[in-house]
Amino acid sequence: MKIKSGKEKTEYRKTKEWKAFRLSILKDRNYKCECCGVTKKSGLQIHHIFPEEYDNLEPERFAVLCSSCHKEVSRMERLKHYENYDQQWLEFYGRFVGKWIYFQAGKF
Repeated sequence: MKIKSGKEKTEYRKTKEWKAFRLSILKDRNYKCECCGVTKKSGLQIHHIFPEEYDNLEPERFAVLCSSCHKEVSRMERLKHYENYDQQWLEFYGRFVGKWIYFQAGKF
């Protein structure tokens, strides 16, 4: 099944399959934002690194992010076709210490 529309994505996130997967990712990654390192039991979000394959539930295709980092990542993704995009990525992600899944996924 190819999930494309916003409504389809919203409905998919209500399924038992997605809820179980989301919880397993949060547990496996110790409820920690993979961008800034904040740890908390609620308020973390699961970011689809490859949104065109929304229902492909391979764990390496997802990042755990706090709402602030998720907002910034989404903003940066919208800018990727603009001038100085590469420099903006370096400046944004360079502020954080530790592993960042985008580099591992080859998005940069």
